[in-house]
Amino acid sequence: MGKREAILQATIDVVAKFGIANSPTDQIAKQAGAAQLTLFRLFGSKKELFRQANKEVEKRLQDILWPAIEGVMDLEQRLDVLFRSGIKYFRKCPNELAYMQEYMNSLEGLRQRPDLLCDKGEDISQYPLITLLHEGRAQGIFKNLRMSALVGLTGAPIIMSLREEQLMNIKLKKDEIDLLIQACLQAVKA
Repeated sequence: MGKREAILQATIDVVAKFGIANSPTDQIAKQAGAAQLTLFRLFGSKKELFRQANKEVEKRLQDILWPAIEGVMDLEQRLDVLFRSGIKYFRKCPNELAYMQEYMNSLEGLRQRPDLLCDKGEDISQYPLITLLHEGRAQGIFKNLRMSALVGLTGAPIIMSLREEQLMNIKLKKDEIDLLIQACLQAVKA
């Protein structure tokens, strides 16, 4: 792993543990085994470092989700597979979920949320969940709500359940996951 990748991973891990507000660059650099000067040489600013770490987490997730739904024709089945693949991934990589949640709740992350970008008419084709919800809304399969509401009805319950698993050191059973996904799908149906 190169210095850039080590710094990005350290950023993800430190922010997941301490939050954005409590993650100074000297601590991130130290965890990455790099000088703080190297961090700024590679990323320019703390804001850019956090943005690049988020892009890395999004890329890792997209590299799992897009292949998982490839070839699945039915929209609801694609969402089901997407949710199950996301759950499996975030159970394996809990720091990435915690990082994304921290970043998306920050002021900078809020400006880059794909659901909000979709409602502004910007390109969201790289985001699997937003793409599927947008497609379903356009076809009248899903409610004609703002994308932030559709994401809130689908992604938020899953994220909250996964964070509960992590924070309370529990694991939802398969039938609980099945019921959760079914409830998310029912919530957005037109």
